[in-house]
Amino acid sequence: MDGILKVGVLRGGATGKTSHDYDASIEKGNLVLNNLSERFKPVDIFIDKAGLWHVQGLPALESRLKEKIDVVINALHGPFGLIGGGEQVLKKMNLPFTGSVWNENSLPISRAAMNFRLRELGFQTPFFQTVEEDAISGAQKIFTKMSPPWRIAPPVVNTASPIYLAKDLNELIAALKLILEDYGSAYVEENISGEPATSGVVEQFRNKIWYQLPAQGGLDERQKREIENLAEKIHLNLGLRHYCQIDFVVSPKRGVFVINVEPLPHFGGSFGNMLEYVGCSLSNFLDHAIFLAREY
Repeated sequence: MDGILKVGVLRGGATGKTSHDYDASIEKGNLVLNNLSERFKPVDIFIDKAGLWHVQGLPALESRLKEKIDVVINALHGPFGLIGGGEQVLKKMNLPFTGSVWNENSLPISRAAMNFRLRELGFQTPFFQTVEEDAISGAQKIFTKMSPPWRIAPPVVNTASPIYLAKDLNELIAALKLILEDYGSAYVEENISGEPATSGVVEQFRNKIWYQLPAQGGLDERQKREIENLAEKIHLNLGLRHYCQIDFVVSPKRGVFVINVEPLPHFGGSFGNMLEYVGCSLSNFLDHAIFLAREY
């Protein structure tokens, strides 16, 4: 095994009241470990729910990571993957790693701040309100300012936590109770009626600096090109790195809305489907992601 590149697969992550992101990261990490090329030596790096690090199943000091690995695939999920202990340790150890790097000015973690940031950049986003009071008072406030239906989400972006759709006041109260119990505050936005669509970007791929992943959704060719171009613009304007996934809704009357930004997308689901559509296996994509981490 001498001379073979040692690739750490970072998964798990400390959790608070909810473990949605932790569970998504475990699944994502397993997917990576099962699809790494035989050209590499996989090294499982696991952060448990208490924030303790393990290498190949054994407790390990963070400061010794560089002795065991050459590059890291960041399979963490949600805010912990960007601003949590994972990214901070990797940067401190000067270890190259895949995916975006958090920047408070360009890449907000708060859904509300992300909404404002995208609007500042000229992209259309849904109208929203935040709720920090109890569910009943919060629902009454929402009801007076936004017509149903509503989407109710955690206050942070890029989370694996479910997003609820409420069609009336009772459903809104019930959804708010669930989110407030886990997070202490909630993000509520208007539900945009239209065609869901997804695209993304992979950098330095197939002789293109910014390779647009083909838009998914029931769109015509003109709309697909528009979605792909918007995804590239968002990737650049937010300072994302290596790859990303962006979700949209195309409203027949109101135009294109940005619904979600995924700086650390799950490699299955929509992102995996887009790779498969262009004939890129997950193994080949991971090869490319490792190249990006080491060179860019």
